[in-house]
Amino acid sequence: MPRTTRHRLTTVAAGIAVAVVGLGLGLTSTPTVEATPPSYVALGDSYASGVGTRSYDSASGECYRSPHAYPVLDAQRIGAALTSVACSGATVASLTSTQLSALSSSTRTSP
Repeated sequence: MPRTTRHRLTTVAAGIAVAVVGLGLGLTSTPTVEATPPSYVALGDSYASGVGTRSYDSASGECYRSPHAYPVLDAQRIGAALTSVACSGATVASLTSTQLSALSSSTRTSP
């Protein structure tokens, strides 16, 4: 077999091998399924509520939750649904009596 023909056959065979390996690795185009976004629950005191940003959600009342608080920004960054019960002035007692109810048996810590 002439050298150029052998070279072409080798190139074609290598291309087919790459395509077959690609199929085996799942590199084919498949429809994507939209997953439910993760949930983010924010507990804590003024640090978690965003006191100091001078911009607060009026619905949060005396808790002074800010749209610039780190839980809001983190939730936006990772595409999570946020539940913030953080409250300015929270203590261990108020956290355990009012904020922990935002958690459920399916709540887990982030990795």
